[in-house]
Amino acid sequence: MYIPEIPNNSLSDEINEIVYIAKKTEHKVFFEFNQPATDDELLDLEKYFNTTFPESYKDFMHFSNGANIADAYIIFFNISEVKSLQIATFPDDYIIIGKIIGDGEVLCISKKGSTIYSIV
Repeated sequence: MYIPEIPNNSLSDEINEIVYIAKKTEHKVFFEFNQPATDDELLDLEKYFNTTFPESYKDFMHFSNGANIADAYIIFFNISEVKSLQIATFPDDYIIIGKIIGDGEVLCISKKGSTIYSIV
């Protein structure tokens, strides 16, 4: 399993915990991490949506540009997927960044307040 370098940022403790669980359950539960997103990629994403993303989202993306956590219990989309997976019937002021459990619940960021939401 590939594990990127853990950045020193606001989510370091949480990321360390996720990595600890991933290592401890490696042969039982699937985790997948990607190469980190760059500052330029994140700035381009913000320009694409004409918004500013929360620091916590950018801090996670500096660890892994998308991820599969615990057998797809939570999936964070990579930047390309975030750009392409916006649903036409979904409210324009939300940006879909991932999904939870696979039951239709999505993780979103509000363009107006840069708040992360979970919406069913």
